[in-house]
Amino acid sequence: MGLVLISTATISSSVASVTIEANIDATYDLYEFHFENIHFSADDYSKIVCYFRTAADDGYDQLVTSANHYIGSYENNVWSAANVQDSSSQNSGEGAAQQHISEASGDENFAAQSGILRLYTPADTTFHKKYHSHIETYNYNGGMLNVTSSGIIETTAAITGVRFAAATGGSTTMDAGKIHLYGVV
Repeated sequence: MGLVLISTATISSSVASVTIEANIDATYDLYEFHFENIHFSADDYSKIVCYFRTAADDGYDQLVTSANHYIGSYENNVWSAANVQDSSSQNSGEGAAQQHISEASGDENFAAQSGILRLYTPADTTFHKKYHSHIETYNYNGGMLNVTSSGIIETTAAITGVRFAAATGGSTTMDAGKIHLYGVV
């Protein structure tokens, strides 16, 4: 498998969200979004969430019926603790627009999130779409979090865009980092 760079969104100042719509089409059956050191302005809601836009939608506020499964592992060298958990509180469940794909990181300069979200066959109009993500986070408690999330976007409409943002509920924004969009050949 090879990667073809399609676009890069650079975050260099405080933004509420990053929207990627161009070139998500039938050119590739698999697209990857690579997160590079996504940093948040505060640690209260510093989780990456995503919203999927379909060809039938006018925006990202329409609910996309999906099932999201979220599991994380945590290690804190200060406490010499390790934990693996199925975080059902983060599962987005049916009828949610916001899909959690990471856990909270700190707002310290060294705390950031990096990882990959894979979107399978977004232009297909016969089958439901699938996604899978794997995000590494240095969290506000001084530990490393490894979060895996996957789900099914239960629509046969083509996915035409993805929006990434900080989890709702606070005034946290993304203030640094890059999101690369790749097609996989």
